[in-house]
Amino acid sequence: MKELRPFLRQLLRRRYQLLLGTLLLLVTLAMGIGLLGLSGWFITATALAGLTGAALDIFTPSAGIRFLHWGAR
Repeated sequence: MKELRPFLRQLLRRRYQLLLGTLLLLVTLAMGIGLLGLSGWFITATALAGLTGAALDIFTPSAGIRFLHWGAR
């Protein structure tokens, strides 16, 4: 355990950077999950609209996909 003390001290000195990195990691993860869900729904809705002949708004989901892609990069 003595060998880890200098390393842990370095981590505690940079705790704000560590918290910011963790926050950015969680935001990226959430946007990636949202991107997968929204694009999967959009593909399914497009297929169902094509089979049934129903009208589908393509602009709103595509804007969401573009936004989530920007954040998940």
